[in-house]
Amino acid sequence: MKAAFRYIGLGLSAMVLAACGSTPSSQNSQNSFSSLTTSSGSFEVTKTAVGYREETTGTDWQLTKTVTPSSLHLARGESGTLTYTLAYAQSQGASEVYGVRGEICVKNISATTTADLKIKDVVQKTFDGAGSWWDYEGVSMYVDTSAKPKLAPGERYCYAYDLPFVPVNEPGKTFRYRNTVQVTSHAHSGAGTLAAPVPFTLPSSTARALTVSTTPPVPEDATLLDTLLCPEGFTCTPSADYNGWGRITGSGSVMYTVHVTNVNADCNMTFNLKNTAVLTPATGASVDADATVTITTPDCTVSSGCTLAQGYWRTHSKYGPAPFNNTWSKIGEDTTFFLSDQSYYQVINTPSAGGNAYYILARQYIAARLNILNGASGTEISTEMSEAEAFFGAHTPSTSLDASTREKVVALATTLAMYNEGEIGPGHCE
Repeated sequence: MKAAFRYIGLGLSAMVLAACGSTPSSQNSQNSFSSLTTSSGSFEVTKTAVGYREETTGTDWQLTKTVTPSSLHLARGESGTLTYTLAYAQSQGASEVYGVRGEICVKNISATTTADLKIKDVVQKTFDGAGSWWDYEGVSMYVDTSAKPKLAPGERYCYAYDLPFVPVNEPGKTFRYRNTVQVTSHAHSGAGTLAAPVPFTLPSSTARALTVSTTPPVPEDATLLDTLLCPEGFTCTPSADYNGWGRITGSGSVMYTVHVTNVNADCNMTFNLKNTAVLTPATGASVDADATVTITTPDCTVSSGCTLAQGYWRTHSKYGPAPFNNTWSKIGEDTTFFLSDQSYYQVINTPSAGGNAYYILARQYIAARLNILNGASGTEISTEMSEAEAFFGAHTPSTSLDASTREKVVALATTLAMYNEGEIGPGHCE
């Protein structure tokens, strides 16, 4: 729940008669009305400038998430338990915005309708004893003219503007501000009409609101929802109370556990188990917090007679990131893979975007070939390997496949995946 309080400073108005590209004959920013005269006028401009400070108070939420332990080391079949704590707090907060607002009234006193009318509002600054004024860098805006984009001869329209900015804070200096405007039109020559600057003041942070409610914001409730992303090869089973916290209010905490089991994750790998909690209040923006647990698996027992999944071979080439398995040198990571115009390493690391059957088969074929070169028996898949090689000898990744051929290619990949993952053949290396 938010409540806005408005504090208003002093403001003045200015009136100017000018021609595009003209030079002021006199300026007096301390008068309520400043005038500017030229030999031939295009626009009559009047503007007001009122400094303000607005304070918004309301309910703020904070959310933190912790987990113990922060890492697990699990071999296949092993499990571990993680304990998560979500701590939330509700407090009253406040923010403030300073700025200047008003309206700029433009009258076309020429005989030509405006074209691409632009009104640029600029804040200038100075400090006591400086002797001159400067444009406040970055504090300017083009006023919205969509309500009246063109002014016919003799037509007048007032455009509202609101320009927030951060007051200058330099020790030992008291800054003052003023506001000026430049009006341009492609139908009128010159650099534009410059309006006489209008001084304004900003309320201090200790100013009292004109009307302030003394009733504090009412505490609000919120929903708390957690999302768990379990890495491939693991199961992650949360406790029964997970995401059953209902609506929360005030400050407090909830705890839950997650039971993690390594079902068939690749050996000698690092995985991240990340989950994110989102607190959504009844009003206002949501806040989130996350926690990541690092899960490692033991080194692979690489021996003849067993197989390793394609995920292992992707990461154990000379390019890493895992330790190099020199079985790769029997093929060569950079050797061209059949007609693909890619290397073996590139192909095994190319995702099958959109279900590309060529890459689905190629990744499993390369893993199977490496397993055989590493000493695993390939008797059970000799036919599938020959059929895969015949396919690669006649197709490229971009070859269009009919439904029957694609089905056969995916079936070959499924059989080779079963071999690589130990479901058939000599079995997976544990």
